[in-house]
This record gives sequence, structure tokens and C-alpha cells, in this order.
Amino acid sequence: MIDPRLKRLPGIAALLIIGFAVGLTVAVSAVRSDHPTSLQSAILRLSPAPSGADYNQLLDVWNRVHSEYVNRNVNDQALLQGALSGLVAGLGDPYSSYLTADSAKKFEAEISGTFEGLGMQVGYKNNQVTIIAPLPTSPAERAGIKSGDVILTVDKKDVSAMTLDEVINAIRGQQGTAVTLTIQRGGEPQPRTFSVVREKITVDSVTIKVVEHNGKRLADIAISSFNQDTGRQLRAQAKELGVQNMDGVLLDLRDDPGGYLDQAIDVASVFMPNGLIVAEVDRDGQRKTFNAAGNAFLADKKVVVLVNGGSASASEIVAGALQDSGRGTLVGTQTFGKGSVQDYQTLADGSSLKLTVAKWLTPKGRSISEQGITPDLVVTIPANAKDGEDIQQARALDSLAPAP
Repeated sequence: MIDPRLKRLPGIAALLIIGFAVGLTVAVSAVRSDHPTSLQSAILRLSPAPSGADYNQLLDVWNRVHSEYVNRNVNDQALLQGALSGLVAGLGDPYSSYLTADSAKKFEAEISGTFEGLGMQVGYKNNQVTIIAPLPTSPAERAGIKSGDVILTVDKKDVSAMTLDEVINAIRGQQGTAVTLTIQRGGEPQPRTFSVVREKITVDSVTIKVVEHNGKRLADIAISSFNQDTGRQLRAQAKELGVQNMDGVLLDLRDDPGGYLDQAIDVASVFMPNGLIVAEVDRDGQRKTFNAAGNAFLADKKVVVLVNGGSASASEIVAGALQDSGRGTLVGTQTFGKGSVQDYQTLADGSSLKLTVAKWLTPKGRSISEQGITPDLVVTIPANAKDGEDIQQARALDSLAPAP
């Protein structure tokens, strides 16, 4: 049973530094034994019973640590947390992880929209730790970090042998402190080094402005992430500005790393009066569908959606739904490609387990894992583009309101 206070969350397993994981099911597990058990008896209670693995070796290492380690004051809780982290890391899935209570608190603060860090999302792309997107005006963006940059080191520590959460924990930290990143940018022979000071960051997920283009009055709606309040913010701001009386909508999801699944459904439902938005398929092939939630007060408006390589998870769900349903034209470049679903459970001691449990598909059954979504109109930004010149937005506005 999902705790009604918590939500299902899509996003990208990173942190803002942000950490969203598409379709993250959030629940509370209060399972706790009233009596401590020995490691051996705990292993005997595993279900299903272990096979093909020598668990006596685990017991042997545990006993040797306690009997031979030079420091007699061994912290059993720290050992268990290390074992739990290693157990989940053994899956080889960058989006599954065990978080200590402290790390879990930071993760939950970040997905709520307020955190201390650099203001960027990271994930795995081609087996490399990659910048999904820096947030607008964030320390990362101001430093010149871009979507697609590959992180090589954090404070001179090689990230190739680190889990994604270990990389995230190394980057984030107290505001006012600095972290040094070595980054490889595509097409450049030598890595770049960035020293960036962490800040407290609050994410305003929705901004709307009115644009006049070729005699038409258009709404330019930018969503930077799908946090707990994005759907409500979109509806409230759109109605306040009278978007329903405008000639069209430009929905800008570029560099949007994702967020809560219910918010992605709510946002898509603003434009789709009915129909499938996203489907999930679990390990047994069981399919769960999520349909438009109603109250599509912009259902009659022409919509163009801007996407790029920083558009991930929840933003890909919205983009895929609008594209597959024919409600929106996608303009920009290939999206990131985050199509897995994580189950996020808070355990009795405040720690948490994030585990990949399913894949998600667009309404037409497309899996976007790794390859992402291809826009209807591919518009790349040339290397010689002038500062402040937004070629993708210009093409999108032309598509919304062609010259007479």
C-alpha cells in the first residue's frame, strides 16, 4: 500500500544536483524486529532462500572484522549500511540504490524543490556520469556547465568506480563551500575544470510569459522540473494570464530533468481531454496505464513542445504523450532517454531503498530508454550561435504562428 502522504515520482535518479527517478513509487515500510538477530539467523530468514552464493563467506568476513580489525570499536550499524549499499549496487543498475537516513532526507528535500548544491541533474548515459541539465540561473549554469557534459572527477576523485549516488553525495554539500569538477565536453580534445560554489536553490517549476509573434498572442510556458506543486502552478498561472484566450501555447521542457509522475499526468491533462498518457510494464509483463485526469482547459489550443537532451523522465512522459496523441508538435533535439520506474521506500530507521521495478512506455508503446524521443522538427543550435539567440524557440514560434 502506498502511503497517501507520499507520491509516485518520475525523474532521473540524479539530484539537483537533483535526483529524480521516473515512476518512483514512494511508500513507508515500518518492518522492524523487536529483538536483534544474529547475522547468521538473519541470512537464514532471507526469502527466497539464497542459491548459488556462499553466504558463509559473508559470515566469515563479518567475524574476522570483529576479531582481527586493529580498532576494536567497530560500528556495526556502519558495517550493515555498507553491506546494504553494496548489496543494491551489486545489481549493476545506476538507478537502484540504498540511502542512509541522512542521504534520504537530502534526497527528499531536493525533490521538494529546495536544496543546497549546484543546481544540476546528473544521470548515466552511455555508461558515463553525464550532466542531464543545469537549472536556469543555477551555480552550474553560471559556471558554464552544459547538458551532455561528462563528469570525470569530483574534487580529483575518479567517478568511474563510484555509484551514481556516491557521485551525487560528493558533489552536493553545504552552501558556500566549493566543489571542483573535471568535465569532458563532446568534440573537445581536453577536459575542462570547473570550481563551483554551492548555493541554496529553490526551484520555481513554472514560468509563463506572453509572446507576440506574427500578429498572434502566444503563451510561452517553461517548466523547469515536475515538483509537488507543478500542476497546480500551471493551472493557476495559465488561468490568471488568460492563456485559454490566446492563439497557441509554446511548452518549453528543455533541460527539465523530471519529477513526480502525478504532476506529469496533471500537466499533460491540461492539453489532453482524454486518452492514455503513459503505461508501465513490470517484471512479469503486467501493464498499468495512466490516463488523462480531466479538466483539459487548454484542449483546443495549438501546442508546440520544445525538448532537448536535458529533457528527461517526467518531461519525456509529457512530450511523448502529446506527440503520440497528436496534441503537440515536438521541436528541438533528441531527449535524454530515461524510461525506467523506481520504487522508493522509506524504511523504519529513516533510510530508504530506491529500486528499479518497471519500464514506462509512451501511449503508442514506445520505450525511450537510452535513445529518447525524436522531435517532429529537429532543430540544433549551431556552435556559432550568438549569445541570447534562441534558434529553437524561434522555429517553435514560427510553427505556432506562421508568417502571413
